[in-house]
Amino acid sequence: SKINRVHERLDEGAEWSRRCAKWSDSHWRVPFSAVLGLLRSGYEKIEGTRPHLGVFGNVETIGELRREFEEGRAKLDSDPREVARGNQYRLDKAVSRVRRLYECWLENKGAEPISIAEMPEVRLNDSMYLRDWPEDDLFERAKRAVADGCFHDAVTGCTTIEAMHERLGITRTDGCGKRPPPPPPPDVAGEPFKIGGPVSYRELFVRLRKLPDPTQTEGIGPPPPGPDGGGGKRPSVSNDSELFRRGPKTSHLHGPRDLPGLVGIVGEMHAFRFLRAKFDIDESAWVSESRTKVVPLASDEEDVTSDSLGYDFRFTHGQVTWCVEVKATTGDSTGFDLPPSELNAATRIAPRRNERWRILRVARALTKRPRCYWLPNPFEQGPGERLRLLRQGGVTVEYALSKSARQPPGGGPR
Repeated sequence: SKINRVHERLDEGAEWSRRCAKWSDSHWRVPFSAVLGLLRSGYEKIEGTRPHLGVFGNVETIGELRREFEEGRAKLDSDPREVARGNQYRLDKAVSRVRRLYECWLENKGAEPISIAEMPEVRLNDSMYLRDWPEDDLFERAKRAVADGCFHDAVTGCTTIEAMHERLGITRTDGCGKRPPPPPPPDVAGEPFKIGGPVSYRELFVRLRKLPDPTQTEGIGPPPPGPDGGGGKRPSVSNDSELFRRGPKTSHLHGPRDLPGLVGIVGEMHAFRFLRAKFDIDESAWVSESRTKVVPLASDEEDVTSDSLGYDFRFTHGQVTWCVEVKATTGDSTGFDLPPSELNAATRIAPRRNERWRILRVARALTKRPRCYWLPNPFEQGPGERLRLLRQGGVTVEYALSKSARQPPGGGPR
């Protein structure tokens, strides 16, 4: 009953109402960590719960909290949403296998091919939230996802995908339903660049440095002051601050070689060129793990790069330390994702007077004429309030630029 009263008082407390209003004004849903903090402050007043408050430790998501309970051997009720997600994932996998086999069957019969992508999505009913569906039931549902009576007659009685292959006389090596050839490599600054090909990122960077410096257009809020506004001294890199959280290397956790990864690393190359032209930074200010793929470390230079910092560049200029997160895109889209590490850095640095976290947007990153503009920290008052944050954990940011900012100086897109 004491614990229940803690929960009931959350909605009644003045502090809770004040925080909810603040987050609502910032287009932000209540952070889960804030909920845990208020719950813990209430539990600390209950003698019986004090020995168990360690589970609140450093958790930031409901998944992390559940793992803490499970490691403490606490028995938990199943989360209906997790049960539903698991059922839907297994159903989607079964449907995909059956539809690919159906595509092969049509091809072997010489029938007109179909597009699997155009087939409707298949979902379970509300019971998907209540229990784990048996594999046999999921497979039968997947078979019904193909609306072809002749196909159903041909596979009647088959309870596995292997049995269907055998019944139809289609082996996995027949070559039917071949995937289309991979697309040609994308162009970077007018020349094809194959990820993992003969041209390395370092060689690509040498080529990009021969291009004119990226142009700056109007963003949101004032940009960091340049050399004229912040004194003539060369920026320095401050890595000994208690705020410089190096963290573990995380690039090995990222996806395989793909276009988004290429856009990101090319965007950082352009960002370095832009920041070097504006602030005269050197390579030591580049602190993301992309740096070591592009510019080798000096023999006496300590490797402090990490993708868990929450920003890609860090330098001190005008008595302020600037932490710059680069967001690159192939076009002019006005939205991007902020994963938890970047959110943590933005919120941690927002109240600091001598430290600033900023977003450097690099548009048209794969062209010869990329555009750069600044966006504010969404957790700072003022310009940051013009950014809209959607979702929680990692979030999607949306914003709108003025009409004058949508075109680069001297004309349209290049």
